[in-house]
Amino acid sequence: MNVAVIGSGGREHAIAVKSLTSELVDEVHVIPGNSGMLLTKGLRIHLCWDGSFPSLETYIKEHTIDLIIVGNEAYLLEGITDYFVKRNILIFGPLKNGAKLEYSKDFAKQFMKKYNIPTADYRTFNRYEEANRYMKSIQGPLVIKQDGLALGKGVLVTEDRREGELFLKESFNVTKKIVFEEYLEGKEFSLLTFVNQEYYNCMAPVRDYKRAFDGDKGLNTGGMGAYTPVEYITEDDLKIIDEYIVRPTIQGLLDENISFTGILYFGLMKTREGIKVIEYNTRFGDPETEVLLESMESDLIGAIASTFTKTFFPLRFKSGTTLGVCMASIGYPVNCEKGGKVELNESITPYSMALRNEGSSFYVDGGRVLFVVQHGDSLEKAREACYKDVKTIKSSALFYRRDIGL
Repeated sequence: MNVAVIGSGGREHAIAVKSLTSELVDEVHVIPGNSGMLLTKGLRIHLCWDGSFPSLETYIKEHTIDLIIVGNEAYLLEGITDYFVKRNILIFGPLKNGAKLEYSKDFAKQFMKKYNIPTADYRTFNRYEEANRYMKSIQGPLVIKQDGLALGKGVLVTEDRREGELFLKESFNVTKKIVFEEYLEGKEFSLLTFVNQEYYNCMAPVRDYKRAFDGDKGLNTGGMGAYTPVEYITEDDLKIIDEYIVRPTIQGLLDENISFTGILYFGLMKTREGIKVIEYNTRFGDPETEVLLESMESDLIGAIASTFTKTFFPLRFKSGTTLGVCMASIGYPVNCEKGGKVELNESITPYSMALRNEGSSFYVDGGRVLFVVQHGDSLEKAREACYKDVKTIKSSALFYRRDIGL
């Protein structure tokens, strides 16, 4: 079959690379992709897509694409799945009403409360003045979330009320609602799950690092590194997650008559009071996907095909640990400096998040630019191998966290 991956970042590059290894696949197209993905031989990149669904449909038909995999969440919000389902074209990703679990933080919190899914307490506001008054009544750290897609950056966790006030003002310029959440203490991790109505198949737990700088300092980003599996998540934890979080969520979707086929991402925290849901995403995470698919020994396309048919499919992962580090543009996530030159080591092939290829040279073309992944027999060995590769990439325009895996 021919596969098309929709999106332009490192997640899409990883999905495409993994798809190429499938015996079920003949060709893999990435739309629009980025020119840095040309590092991977065999991928077909459609850089000139104008972003419209009719033109994408034309391309899909001209290249006899059999399966569309949606990477970027923005397309789900725009209704890409609804569009292609109506045209009887196979697409892996939820309909717009299912994607609402991600793009509306308020809806997700209401859903969790309704179905008794453990999560932080919350309050939603649609006026700045009321939100600001409420903020001043809170003791301790603030957790404020914009109600909408923000590429992982629409969240503020701070004890600084002035910073909170500025964030509120900025937020009401881009969204009609903001959500205050109870501050939770614990260790975060994620669980990505293949879902088709009542059918589900969970991947291995993965840990993501959201803050920009070492020691979890700085602003929230789309993710600066990740590793799998997660050493502090036990088999008993996974049983609890299945019973009290995954199954109730899926049953809740059924009860709400929300048809969901795709990846359901559970952003979780292990607290003293138990495991709680921080957020839902309704697609592959980035950069979780890069390490998960590198670690996964099973066929990704086989897993997706089995999700459509609701048949058992064993998900196998390598023993040991897979770890990845993001190299981002200086100034990310606020002001990204583009155009800086990047010198790659020919012996490694990183995932291109926003790398621009011009002839034999490469340049920074966005916020998160490269993602380097390595595997090792242990977390320590995976970390050592990954940072060894990172240090071979030369650029004064990039920075990275040095504490991924610590």
